[in-house]
Amino acid sequence: MKIAIIAPMLPPRWSWWQVIDKLAESHDITVYVPEPNCFASWGYEQIRDSRDEKRPFRVEKVKAPISNFLSRNRYAQYAVRSAFDLIMDGTGYYTYRRASQSKPDLIFCPDTPYLASFIATFTAKRGNVPLVMRQAYDKFNKIPLPSYSLYRYVISHVDKFILDTTLREKSLLIHGIPISNINMIPGPIDLGRFKVGKSDFLSDRLGLQNGPIILFVGRLSIIKGLPYLLKAFSRVLPTIPNANLVLVGEGPEKDALQDEAGELGIKDSVFFAGKVDWGEIHRVYQSADVLVLPSIYEQGGGLLLEAMACGVSIVASEVGGIPEVCGGKAVLVEPMNPEAISQAVVKILLDRDFAKKLSMAGRQEVEERHDLEMVTKQWEEVFISAALRE
Repeated sequence: MKIAIIAPMLPPRWSWWQVIDKLAESHDITVYVPEPNCFASWGYEQIRDSRDEKRPFRVEKVKAPISNFLSRNRYAQYAVRSAFDLIMDGTGYYTYRRASQSKPDLIFCPDTPYLASFIATFTAKRGNVPLVMRQAYDKFNKIPLPSYSLYRYVISHVDKFILDTTLREKSLLIHGIPISNINMIPGPIDLGRFKVGKSDFLSDRLGLQNGPIILFVGRLSIIKGLPYLLKAFSRVLPTIPNANLVLVGEGPEKDALQDEAGELGIKDSVFFAGKVDWGEIHRVYQSADVLVLPSIYEQGGGLLLEAMACGVSIVASEVGGIPEVCGGKAVLVEPMNPEAISQAVVKILLDRDFAKKLSMAGRQEVEERHDLEMVTKQWEEVFISAALRE
């Protein structure tokens, strides 16, 4: 089957992109993405790109002639944004043209309600090609106009949806999408790489002394609730004075978090590890004694699955899609509650039987529902069904 994927960026082999890599072993797949220096790369300029990494599918990098001008002219950028988001860049039109000329059997788009989904929908509709999308926006009632109108247009023309949480399913059902068009498929995990084990990766990288490692992985942003994690950690230290808090990732709140760690008197025990290559992330999890995700809101929490596969005990906020991802296999706490976070962390670090129970339950959950090979087969069945218009 010939599959055209229209995407705003090409990330490393994380999450569902692993599925695309596997599908490319038996299907003819081309991914259409804007050039990195296209105007804002359709809004994904903050995510590490991997357009030039070797992948098992073809990558068509699209760039409109006007992009060079827009990328250099700040005033023109504002004009484009106000006119019609980023579509006036012209890259959208060139993407439509090149994808249409390839005459695919199926078009797949990873994201709604972003611009790429509109381009994918327009391309599929003009060419009468079946269209599959991976997710729906779970806060559909908060999408501003004209994005909301685009969202309605997009979802009404999709043949099959692939979702991983019921939060996203609800947004489709409310808009009248038939349940038969919605396919719930768990997030994929490569169990051969993400496996139970111990690693000294973080200790060696940061020069940590002996002591348990409390880990956070993600973007250092307000939505992740990291100030509450710092406050919680300050309450952990009196009970476990040799504990280390390691924050893996970058983001706009890094300086503020470093300042707050100083104000709390815990800066000598808080370590900012920066970005870690995705190829090493399993070693990060294997270095940790407990992973904490204190998010104020979280749609899915795919990194929780990676940590569970590595046998790491988890403390996470009971918000968004987190309970669906790891409910019963983690300690879920009220968001923005440092006391609840600290109590959960202390219990895991001091009660090893409890920690082992969580670890085993998490690994079992991933083995039974999230194995990459199994999930890839489920995706393939949806793609075939859509292509046949069943």
